[in-house]
Amino acid sequence: MPPFSGAPSGNGMAYRGLIPRATRRSSCRGQREKDMGRDNDLRTLRYWRDVEALTAPSVEDEADGPEDTVRHVRDGALPWERGQRIPNPAVHFVRFGIVPRGDYDRALRGLLGAAELEDRDDGRRAKTGPLTFLGVLEVGPNLKEVEFRPDAHLAAFAVHFAELAGANVSGYHDRLFEFFEEQKRLLAERRREPGNEDDPVGMDFVRAMARKAASLLGAPPPVGGAVEAVVVSRALVDREGRRRNPELPPVNGFYYDDLSAAIDAASRGAPCGLVAGYLRDGRGQGRRDCLRPEEMRHALDLARLPDGRWPSEFPLTLMQQVAVNEGLARLSDGGIFSVNGPPGTGKTTLLADIVATVVVERARLMAEFRSPAAAFREVGRSMADEEGFTPDSRFRDFTIVVASSNNGAVENVTRELPDAAKIPPARRADCARFTETAAALLNRRLKAEDEDAEAEPVRPREAWGLIAAALGNRANRGAFCAVLRAKEKVPPGEDGSRPRRDAPSNIFRQLGELGRLDWAAARTAFQTALAEVRRLKDEIAEHERQIEAAARADAEAEAAGERHRAAEKDAEAARQDVAAIEGDLAAAREILAAADRDVDLSRPGLLARMLAALRLSRAATTAREAHEEIVRRRAEASAAFQAAVARGREASRRLREAEAAVAAGAADKAALKRAADEARRVAECIAEAHGGIADIASTLELPRERMHQRLPRSSNALDAARAEVFVRALGVHQAFISGATRQFRRNLSLALKMVGGEIRPEPSAALDLWATLAILVPVFSSTFASFGRCFANVPAGGIGWLIVDEAGQAVPQHPVGALMRAKRALVVGDPLQVEPVITLDEEVDRRLHERRGAHPVHRSTATSMQVLADRNNTFGTFIAGGDEEVWVGSPLVVHRRCVEPMFSISNTIAYGGGMVLGDGKPEQERRITEGDPAHSVLPRPLLGPSRWIDMLTDRGGDGHFMPAHAEMAAAIVREFMVRGWAEGARPDRLPDLYVISPFRTAADGLRRLLSSRRGWWAPGVPRKAVDTWLRACVGTVHTFQGKEAEAVVLLLGGKTPGAIRWAAGTPNVLNVAVTRAKRRLYVVGDWDAWMREPRVRSAMGGIEGFRSSAEAMRASLEASLTLAPSLARHAGPAPARDLSGSRS
Repeated sequence: MPPFSGAPSGNGMAYRGLIPRATRRSSCRGQREKDMGRDNDLRTLRYWRDVEALTAPSVEDEADGPEDTVRHVRDGALPWERGQRIPNPAVHFVRFGIVPRGDYDRALRGLLGAAELEDRDDGRRAKTGPLTFLGVLEVGPNLKEVEFRPDAHLAAFAVHFAELAGANVSGYHDRLFEFFEEQKRLLAERRREPGNEDDPVGMDFVRAMARKAASLLGAPPPVGGAVEAVVVSRALVDREGRRRNPELPPVNGFYYDDLSAAIDAASRGAPCGLVAGYLRDGRGQGRRDCLRPEEMRHALDLARLPDGRWPSEFPLTLMQQVAVNEGLARLSDGGIFSVNGPPGTGKTTLLADIVATVVVERARLMAEFRSPAAAFREVGRSMADEEGFTPDSRFRDFTIVVASSNNGAVENVTRELPDAAKIPPARRADCARFTETAAALLNRRLKAEDEDAEAEPVRPREAWGLIAAALGNRANRGAFCAVLRAKEKVPPGEDGSRPRRDAPSNIFRQLGELGRLDWAAARTAFQTALAEVRRLKDEIAEHERQIEAAARADAEAEAAGERHRAAEKDAEAARQDVAAIEGDLAAAREILAAADRDVDLSRPGLLARMLAALRLSRAATTAREAHEEIVRRRAEASAAFQAAVARGREASRRLREAEAAVAAGAADKAALKRAADEARRVAECIAEAHGGIADIASTLELPRERMHQRLPRSSNALDAARAEVFVRALGVHQAFISGATRQFRRNLSLALKMVGGEIRPEPSAALDLWATLAILVPVFSSTFASFGRCFANVPAGGIGWLIVDEAGQAVPQHPVGALMRAKRALVVGDPLQVEPVITLDEEVDRRLHERRGAHPVHRSTATSMQVLADRNNTFGTFIAGGDEEVWVGSPLVVHRRCVEPMFSISNTIAYGGGMVLGDGKPEQERRITEGDPAHSVLPRPLLGPSRWIDMLTDRGGDGHFMPAHAEMAAAIVREFMVRGWAEGARPDRLPDLYVISPFRTAADGLRRLLSSRRGWWAPGVPRKAVDTWLRACVGTVHTFQGKEAEAVVLLLGGKTPGAIRWAAGTPNVLNVAVTRAKRRLYVVGDWDAWMREPRVRSAMGGIEGFRSSAEAMRASLEASLTLAPSLARHAGPAPARDLSGSRS
C-alpha cells in the first residue's frame, strides 16, 4: 500500500486537513511577508541598476603619451590608417557609436519628463566627459585581429535608453555579435585577395558596427557629431621593458555587474550576503539609546571586552570601547553594525582594535592544532587546475577587507596600520613580521580609480610589520604581487650574465629566512597571555564587586546609623518617661499613704458601727458613709499606685529595649564600617596591583566632558596584558607559517596568481586562498569601484569581515557588491559630513526612482550607505544634526583633531554640542604656537589665530569665483612658502595647507590663478609637483573628506543669497571644511552676507576676535603685497558692520 493511502490523492490540497488552521494562516502570512520583502528588494535593486546603467561612460580626452595614446577620429580614418604614431606593440580599444553627452542628457530627460536642474556649482556632481559611446572593439597588436565580447564591450546605457523609449531590444547582444562575426568573415575574405593580405581593421568596420548597433536598438541614443570613434592605444611593454597587461575600466561602470548579480540571486531566492539586511526598513524597531548609563554598563561588561587590543600607548575612550564591544557582539554570527564617527574622533584607532581582535581570534583557532601542518589538507587540482592545500574551513571567517568609495579613506587605513608610529617603540621588535615587505608596500604609490588622478607624494615611513595591503584595481594588485615576488640584480657572472635573485621584500625569501619557529613555545606564550587577561579581568570584576560591596556597606552603615540615632531618641524618650513615671509613682505612693491614714482615722468604733447598721443614729450613719467614701478613695489611690507601678515597669522595659537597640545600632554601624573599609582595602590592593582601575560607577557620575575621556572597567595592567595577547597572537601567526612552510608557500604562490589575475579558481578554492593570504596580510583594502574585480570569485558571504570607512560618502548602490560577498559588515562614517558624489542628474534620478516604485529612503541622490546602515542599527542615539534630530549608530564622542575655534564651530553646526574636546589639546596647541625650548621646539604661530577675513562680495569672475578673494587666498598660500612653514610638512616642500571652497568655480579659479603664478609662490618647485599639489590641496569640500592639514583657507565665494543659503542650509559642507584644519582656519568671505544664515551666525558670529578686516590680514603678510598689487586694489578696508548686517 502506498504511503498516505488513506488520504485523498491528487493535488496538494490533500494535506490541508493535517495542518492546523492557525498554523496555515501564520505560514501563509510569513511567506507573503517574505515574498513582499523580496519584491521590495528587487524594486530597489532594479532601480539602482537603472541608475548605474543610464550613467553613460565617458570617452578619454585626447592624449599622446609614450605608452598610451588617445585619438579622436574626425576624418574617417583610424590612427594606423593615417600613419599617426601609436605605441608598438599595443592593444587598441576602439570606441564606436559616439554620442555627444549633452544630446544624450537632453534626450534622457525628455523620455522621463525630467526638468533640467540649475547647476549648484558645488562639486558634488562627478565630472563626466563630453562624449559617450555604444560599444568597444579590441584590436590586437598586429592591427588585424579584432575581438568583440558583447557582455563586456557593449554599453548598457544604450539598451536601457532604448527600453525607456519603448523599443524591443531582445536579442540585441546576440544579433550584434552575429553581425560582428559576419564582418570578420568578410574582412577575412578580402584579405585572401592578392595585395590585401595585411589589411588592418579599418574605419569601415567600425562604422558598420556603429550603424548596426543603432539599427538593432530601434530607439538609440543620439549618435552623431564630429567624432566618429575614439581609439585608446595601450602599450604591452613599458619604457623599461616590463610587460604590461593593459585594460580599460568596465564599459558599464564598476557596479552594474554586481547589481545584476544581486538581482539574479534575489529573484531566485539564492544567498545574497548582507544585501537583504541592508535594504530592510528597520527604523524604530527596538532602538536602544547607547548613551544611557544602563546601556553603557551592559556594553562594557567584562565578558564582552576582547582579550586582545592594538598595542597603542593609550586605550580606547569610553564610547570607542562601547562601539567595539557592542559591534563584536552583534556581528558574532554576521550582520551589519554602524558606528557614527564625527571628524577627528578616532575611527582608525577603533578599527585597529577590531583588527587586533580578529587576529587574536584566528590565533586562538591556530592554537587548537598540535602542529600547523595539521590545519591543512592536501587536495588535487581544484585550484584552477593547480595543486594546493585546503586549510580548515574556519579560517575563512577571518579575512578582513576595508572598503570605501573614497580612495583617500582606503589609503589612510592601509598606510596607518603598518606605520611604525602606530606601535610604541618598546613593542616594535616583538611585533615585527616581514618588515621589508611591509615597508615596500607602505612606501609605494597607490593607483587611484581615476585614470587622470596623480597620487600625492609618499613620505617615506618605517613599517613595524606586514598587517595591511591596498589591493582593488589591477595596478595596485599587480604592484602588490610585484613587491611580494620582487627580484633584484646581482653582480654579473664570469660569462657576463646578470642573474637575478629574490629581493629583500620578496616574501618567499623572507619565509626562507624565517626558519623553523618553536610552535609549542608560541602556543604556550599565547595561552599564558590569554590566561593572564582572564585573571586580570576576574580581578577587575572582583574590584567592582568590592567597590559595590563597600558602597552597599556604607549605605547599610548609614542606615544603621539612622537606626542608632532613632534608638537613642527612643532611649532618651524612655528615660524621660521613666523619670516622669517615677515622679508619678512617688505622688501615688504619698496619696495612698495618706488614704491609708485617712482610713485608719475615720474608721468608726464598734458602737458607732452597730448604731449605723441599725440606723439608730444619724451621726453614726453619716460617719459610716464618710468612712466608706474614704475607703473608696483609698482603693482608687491604690489602683492609681498600681497603675503607676505598671507604667514604671513598662517604661523600664522600653528603656532597656531602647538601650539595647542603641548598643546594637552602634555595633551594626561599626561592623558595617569595618566591612566597608575591608572591601575598600581589598579594592585598593587590587587597584594598586593593576596600576589604577577606573570603576564604572564613579566614571558614570563624572561630568560628561570627563566621563567620555575614561575607559571604565580597565586598568594599566589589563591594557598591557591585552596588548601582550595581540603581540603573542602575531607570534602564533609567525610560528604557524613557519610550521606549515610547504603548505603555506604553495597556497601563497597560488594566491598571488589569483590576485594578479593569472588564475581564476573556483569559489571554494578562492575562499581558501584568500584565507591563506590573510594569515600573512590580515587586512586588505579596496574601493567599492574595484571590489567586484578584486574579489570576483568570492561567493556570497565569503568575506568574514567587511569594514567600510567614510560610509557617508558612499551612494547607497555602490556597496552592494561588497555586501553581497560579506558575512558581517562594520560600517563607519558620518551622515553630517560630505554627502556622496553623484553621477546622475537628481531630477532624472527621482523619475527613475518613481518608475520602479522603490522605497523612498533608497533614492540614490538623497541618501548614503551610512544613512541606511544607521537606520537599521538599533544601538545608537539621536543627535541634533541640523534642523532635526538624526538617529545614528553607536557614536564616537571624543574629538582629538582640531583646536578651537574649529572644534566648537563643528560641534555647534552639526552635533548639537555632543562632541567632547580631547584632554590636553589646548596645552598642546600652546606649546606649538609659543614653542617649547626645553624640547627644542621653535614657535609656530602661523598667521596668528584663526580668523574670518571680511571682504565685500566681488562681482567679478565667473560663477562664484571672486578675484579679490582669490588674491587673498593666494597671498596666504605664498606666505606659508615665504616663511618656510612648508619645510618638513610634506615630501614635496609644499605647504601642509588646504584651500577649500563650497563652489567648484571658486576652487577652479584659484587653482588657475596659482598655476599661472607658480614662479611667484613656489619658485624652484617642479611644475609636476605644483600641479599635483593644486589638484590635491585646492578644491571643493567633496575633495577633502577623510583628510586633514595643519591649516585651511576656507574660500567661501557665494555671490547670491540663494547660493549661500544652499551652502549653509545643511551642516555637511561647513562641517567638513572647518574640521580639515588641525590648527588654523582662515575664512575669506563677506561676513554680512554669510551671517544672515542662522547656522553660520550661531556657530561663528559669537567667537570673540574672530572677525578681522582684510587690511589687518594684509598687515600680517610680509611680502605678498608687493608681488600681488591687485590685492591692495580689490581688498580695501571694509566698513564696520554689526552682526545683523547693517552698516555703521
